[in-house]
Amino acid sequence: MITVSGCSASSGASAVPESTDTAIQSGPPLDVSGQAACTLLSVEFLEGVSVDPTTAIDDSNENASSCVWRSQDGADNLAIAISQNYSLERITAALEETPGSERMTVKGYQAAREGPPDSLICTIYTAVSERHLFSVEFGSRAARPETPCTTTERVASAVIDALAARSR
Repeated sequence: MITVSGCSASSGASAVPESTDTAIQSGPPLDVSGQAACTLLSVEFLEGVSVDPTTAIDDSNENASSCVWRSQDGADNLAIAISQNYSLERITAALEETPGSERMTVKGYQAAREGPPDSLICTIYTAVSERHLFSVEFGSRAARPETPCTTTERVASAVIDALAARSR
């Protein structure tokens, strides 16, 4: 499963009512072709969300470019996956049975959070074109000033910025 997560209405993300509208992204389509998840975020950004950039593990396969990082103490984990030919509608249909999940937007792009916003692991899926999405999952067992969902939203916003810069 590919996950993108985020919670609350901060860091450029906002909750929106669930809709039957088939439009899956409202921002301009972003090109994810050839993008490597492990290269999207800067060392400084990764350190700012408490993961060690040197722990990157490329977990890509034929369906997605994926990367996983962890903190030095192992308490925090971050995963990003960029998927082609996978729609947000497939994700939201599957999430209908997951309590606390909701549709939202991240920087103007349609997204969905898996599970409640106060979870220790938070996943947000964000559609960046009709058939492409990325997911961000952040989990933490450490005492932190912000929830994992708040961190996930920050990461999802940064991924959109990186993809937009590379799509120009």
